[in-house]
Amino acid sequence: MSKKRLDPLDQWNIQYMQKGFDRANFFLSWIQKYFLLSEKKVLDLGCGQGYHSIQTSKIAQEVLALDIGDRILKDLKVKLHCSKASNISLVRADATHLPFKPQVFDAVLSYDLYEHVKNQQALLDETFGVVKTNGCVIFSTGNKIFPRDRHTGLWFVDYLPEKLANFYVRACRKRNVYDVYQPTYWSIKRKLAKQSSYYLLDGEFVLKMIKEVYPKLFRRFRWFAPLLESVAKMGIFKFLTPKFFVIALKT
Repeated sequence: MSKKRLDPLDQWNIQYMQKGFDRANFFLSWIQKYFLLSEKKVLDLGCGQGYHSIQTSKIAQEVLALDIGDRILKDLKVKLHCSKASNISLVRADATHLPFKPQVFDAVLSYDLYEHVKNQQALLDETFGVVKTNGCVIFSTGNKIFPRDRHTGLWFVDYLPEKLANFYVRACRKRNVYDVYQPTYWSIKRKLAKQSSYYLLDGEFVLKMIKEVYPKLFRRFRWFAPLLESVAKMGIFKFLTPKFFVIALKT
């Protein structure tokens, strides 16, 4: 008797759902230390699989989940029905051309969208534009300086010029084009300085997240962990971290 083949959405639910929610909860716990989302109107920018939208809806008054992908939003609609989240609305739009009036959200959160947008200044301009004064912009992104790219698993691809990076990923049969634009600590800081007087650029939070959300991964690289923790104590890990977490107040 042959096994029944799972629907892709069911397969996703089985393999990734719990880890996705665990990661979202950890991200939200970090946000809540600096900016309370309760009774707030929140935009989840680049909502993807919807983990953060669903978990944020349990705290916030209203959540708008925005993505540019039709299939992503179609799948998310199914997940929202299953989760019975009634305070989430779905919006299809480009994050660099937001279809909202100025200053309509109390907070905008975005998990790992920043590195997938080439015009990052436009992304920040649009994001800060739709946030109310004294509202908050929160996002995470990868780091160009970290030697291994987590999108392809390749080493040093971010260090290469665009044409050579494209050749590298094609030669390794990872993708046809390397369209990831990971920033550095300094490039984020420079762009944020134009938008906000009060911001936190955190690189060490990722170590805590890996320990708690991905313990098997942490144990797998336990030989490397003491080195990372030592670098963190020296105060230079923030430049070398695999991922940045950013929270900025609109002033």
